[in-house]
Amino acid sequence: MSLRLSRREEILAYFVDACSGRIRRTQLVKLMYMADFESYRYLGRSLSEFHWTKQKFGPFDEEFYRTKELLEARGLLDEETSRNARGEESHRCHITGPLPELSFSAGELAILNHVIKEYSKLSRDRLVNEVVYKTPPFRAVRDEAHGTPIPLDTVANEGRDAVDGLDLEDIERGRDELRAGRGVPLSDAMNALRGCR
Repeated sequence: MSLRLSRREEILAYFVDACSGRIRRTQLVKLMYMADFESYRYLGRSLSEFHWTKQKFGPFDEEFYRTKELLEARGLLDEETSRNARGEESHRCHITGPLPELSFSAGELAILNHVIKEYSKLSRDRLVNEVVYKTPPFRAVRDEAHGTPIPLDTVANEGRDAVDGLDLEDIERGRDELRAGRGVPLSDAMNALRGCR
């Protein structure tokens, strides 16, 4: 029987695997927030199903800790704690075993890979202050009390609308088809549209 992970576990494990050894817990939380932000923009929904609220250090959901603990209990994730020269604790996550097959759609995977490429190498301060805190949903609650829900749904489909309604899932499925050699050359497609042979 194969191990089945929840969607939250899948996303957390995917990010840790892609950034293993160089991602701190705080950065991991913010990457997960950015994945949900981008997912709302392009797919109109959350990827992680976290309920993000404004907290002292930005967007957070307590379920993050439970998700991390489940991965640790399954033997897939380990977290190392160290101290810097000022005595501040740092927590870095690592994948400790092979991940089971993940269930991401082509569009979801494109979003996760975009978030990794664009944000995983930023310092914690840059990621938080220059990216996360500047997202419109977080700006909408920045003066509100801790615990205020972050309205990610306010950006639903704005990325999709910006490209005249093109569906990210369709685009990524088409790319996968082309990579697999199941595509039609552009010249053949254009000839078919013109009614030529």
